[in-house]
Amino acid sequence: MSDVKRNVVANYVGQAWGAIIGVVFLPIYIRYIGIEGFGVIGFFVALQSLFSILDLGLSATLTRELAVRSQTNLAYETRDLVRTLEWIYWPMGGVIALAVWGGAQFLAEHWLRPVALSTDQTSDALLLLGMATALQWPVSFYTGGLAGLQRQVVLNVMSVSFATIRAVGAVFVLVAISPTLHAFLWWQIVVSAFQTAVYAIVTWRFLPSAESPPAFSKHQLTRIGRFAIGISGTTIVSFLLTQTDRFVLSKILALDAFGVYAFAASIAFALLRLVYPISTAVFPRYSQLVAANDSPTLVDFYHRTNQLMSVAIVPVAVTVAMFAHDLIWLWTGDADLARAAAPILALLIAGTAANGLMNLPYSLQLAYGWTSLAFWINVVAVCVLVPAIVLLGKQYGGVGAASAWLALNLAYLAIGIPLMHRRLLGHEMWRWYVADIGPPIAASVLIVASWRLVVPALPHGLAGWALLVLALSTAIGASVLATQAPRRMLRQFLSAN
Repeated sequence: MSDVKRNVVANYVGQAWGAIIGVVFLPIYIRYIGIEGFGVIGFFVALQSLFSILDLGLSATLTRELAVRSQTNLAYETRDLVRTLEWIYWPMGGVIALAVWGGAQFLAEHWLRPVALSTDQTSDALLLLGMATALQWPVSFYTGGLAGLQRQVVLNVMSVSFATIRAVGAVFVLVAISPTLHAFLWWQIVVSAFQTAVYAIVTWRFLPSAESPPAFSKHQLTRIGRFAIGISGTTIVSFLLTQTDRFVLSKILALDAFGVYAFAASIAFALLRLVYPISTAVFPRYSQLVAANDSPTLVDFYHRTNQLMSVAIVPVAVTVAMFAHDLIWLWTGDADLARAAAPILALLIAGTAANGLMNLPYSLQLAYGWTSLAFWINVVAVCVLVPAIVLLGKQYGGVGAASAWLALNLAYLAIGIPLMHRRLLGHEMWRWYVADIGPPIAASVLIVASWRLVVPALPHGLAGWALLVLALSTAIGASVLATQAPRRMLRQFLSAN
């Protein structure tokens, strides 16, 4: 099995386990900490995206640099690079902690609108979330390093382990110690500190050995600076595009209504768990092929991986969008929550699927060191989308903001791909539309729409789950058969067995 296939499989195992943990434990968390408590956490997820600006593009830079350097013998330079970036990355955790400490009271009093929670409880919760985030901050840096070193099997073993410890331990704390939001958050703090320590130790053990100790290198920082700054700029405008909805809604909606939106968003953005395993495994390989100037292999690999991405995410998104109400009702047993969250979920997951389809083209741009296209597209989108989110959010609440998210990502598909292929892989654009994403979309919509007509409403209980799984399975099967590379992989698998 090739490194890419092994890494994709390992990444999917890790993401699948994380998704299972979320599905099983999320209703338990809501039961104990309440929908307002979950709303506070949902708001802080948006703040975490704001803090991702402080990454400064260093995680993606480290992935790219270690992927290319893995084919060289420059051990001392590699270790100096990691140490140099550590000196920048770790202090950012302190910046996060200080920022939350300074703003928690203001956010609780003047931004969020708690109903059941007091202002002091909300402020304390934000402080604890800030501490947990600061302690876990370096994990994304070391994750980028392990991905570039092609150690994604080890990375996912650690990811699964900590996801399990975090979730099971949280339930134990809520059930056996204290059924409160603060107890839940203190457990997150403990796990975050331990996780960062383990990730740092493991990353350094996999770096190539050298006689001299690693040291801060101004030369290394200067060499990668332009690429890192380009990614950082894109991250800033991406934050404005992807998180404006949460900030606007957290201000204009009551906290319980915002909790409904956060609940729907947590399901919709879980779709990205199907995106990251492929993109994390593929990006280092893109970088290696670009560095080797192997265009024929890169073109073939680009289309095969995009077809795999389409088959992985489109059937799931279409099924969830068309059965959104049934899914939430089956999962939570809460008819009111299902009625309120279903239209938001359908719009958000459709937009997230379109966003996921753009992930590998963006990875290709990074492999070439081209960061300006995504930056300027996002700048233009911010100027149009942010006012639209404010207007639609005020007028239509969560549904309005979700509609803006869908419109944004459909525009990306229509505009971003042609602009990219004018410069990179210039003759491959229509093949991307027609062969890579078109067949899975057509097959999934046809199959799931047929199921929706045949079964207008799913029965409650196991029968409903069985029908939902059957609809998803047939959509996946139709997408695989309709798409060249996944169909060939299936045929090879069946022939080998």
